[in-house]
Amino acid sequence: PDVYYIILDRYAGSTGLAEAYDFDNEPFLTALEERGFAVPRNAHANYVKTPFSLASSLNIELLDADALRAEADSDQDREPIHRVLGGHLAVPVALKQLGYRYFHVANWWTPTGTNVDADRTFRYEGQDEFSTVLAQTTLLRAITEPEAAPTDPWDWRVLRKHSQYALDRLDEIPVLPGPKFVFAHLLIPHDPYVFDRDGSFMDREQVAAQGQPESYRRQLTYLNDRLLQLVDRIIAGSGDDAVIMLQADEGPFPARYRANEWAFQWQDATDAELEEKFGILFAMRVPGADLEAAGLHDAITPVNTFRIIFNARFGTDLPLLPDRIWAHENLRHFYDFFEITDRLRHD
Repeated sequence: PDVYYIILDRYAGSTGLAEAYDFDNEPFLTALEERGFAVPRNAHANYVKTPFSLASSLNIELLDADALRAEADSDQDREPIHRVLGGHLAVPVALKQLGYRYFHVANWWTPTGTNVDADRTFRYEGQDEFSTVLAQTTLLRAITEPEAAPTDPWDWRVLRKHSQYALDRLDEIPVLPGPKFVFAHLLIPHDPYVFDRDGSFMDREQVAAQGQPESYRRQLTYLNDRLLQLVDRIIAGSGDDAVIMLQADEGPFPARYRANEWAFQWQDATDAELEEKFGILFAMRVPGADLEAAGLHDAITPVNTFRIIFNARFGTDLPLLPDRIWAHENLRHFYDFFEITDRLRHD
């Protein structure tokens, strides 16, 4: 069967949505269940940031923080974990060995812009993170007249085009010949909030006026509708046996973090802040499989996503890893992890 792994960046879990955003996501989750998904309501991310989370889930292993720190030039150096994301990852490597083609659907975040094993990469060729940072440097600003420069270093309309492009390509990929593994990293509902409920553009003024929670709710409402359309297209194009994984890498950042991210200490986070950040959407569709027997449970974490899928669909016998959860101290100590599993287990 075709295998789709679709990452929805900062898509919060049910509890976080209800408590931090006053948003009832049950209609969407129920609609997924009607389409054959198992949707545990108490799933959490293993890690606090995207590169950690994706490196872990795509390698089906927990991370070695000491090894990453040893490779880093400083406590803030992200290159070691970014290199992991661009290199050989266990999930696509295993599927390619089974004869799958690997389609990589990227967004504007450079570390998941492509992968060394991708047979084909789909990425909007507009502004990306690297060119944006470059445009903000003094040298380029000195030789670029303000009138000719982008109206904003982060051009929201361009970032919106990245997400539109990725969603449009995901609509088209199902009819391509398989078997295929499709990895997509969608930077929605991640900010900037550029989709209103009906998909129309939200500009900075509108978002500033209505505030972050309302803007997040609106973008999420649009995304939910778009995802149901996409799932139906995948099933129609790839066949009813398509394996589909919709999953967040992390939840949204709490208000105190957004107010001053460099000063925020995760050791001081409240239980509610941890739930908002680590609770995630986790929806798994493996038709005909007994996912509970394969290890799926209500408090699952992404490190076990493909251990379960491989066991349930491909006949492997991979042991499940402990569903452990880590934060890091702060952005200045990127690899200084400490465990918070017990803070997020309410059973």
